Amino acid sequence: MEGEYMKDLFFYNWQVRDEWLEWCMEVLGNKLIDSKSEDMQNIIQTLFHLIYKEQHWMSIIKEKPDLIQNNKESMLTIEEVVEYSRYTRPFIRAFIAENQFESNAIQKEDGFGTPQLLNNSLHQVIIQEFHHIGQISIWASNLGYVPQESNINDNRILID
Repeated sequence: MEGEYMKDLFFYNWQVRDEWLEWCMEVLGNKLIDSKSEDMQNIIQTLFHLIYKEQHWMSIIKEKPDLIQNNKESMLTIEEVVEYSRYTRPFIRAFIAENQFESNAIQKEDGFGTPQLLNNSLHQVIIQEFHHIGQISIWASNLGYVPQESNINDNRILID
C-alpha cells in the first residue's frame, strides 16, 4: 500500500515539476538566465537541483554511478534543464517500476556513509521536492508571477 502511494507522489512531483519547467519556457523562451534576475536564476538552478538529487539518490540506492555529474554552471538555459529532466526520467521510472518500496529494506548508505532504511531515502527525495517547489513559488511571486498550483487535491491525475 505505501509503495503505491509513494509511486503516486513521485508521479505527482513530476507533474508539478513539469508544469514549472513549462512555465519557465514560457517566461524565458530561449534566453540565457539573466544574472540580474536572482529569483529566476534560483528557480532554474533549483529545478536542476531537484532533477539531479532525484537521480543521485536513486543511483546510490541502485549502487550505480550518477547519470551525470552535478555541474550547474553548464545548465544555463531552461531548455538544457528540460533536456536533463528527459534524460534522467527513464532511469527513475525504471526504478519505480521495479517496486523497490519495501519498508524494511536497508540500503548500504545514504550518501553520507550511514545505513538507512530504503523508504527513509525515498521519503527524503519526495519531501525535498515539496520543500523546493514551495521555494520556487515564492521566487515566482517575487518576480510578479502567479505561482503554479501545487495542491495535491487540484484534480491532478496521479499517473505517468
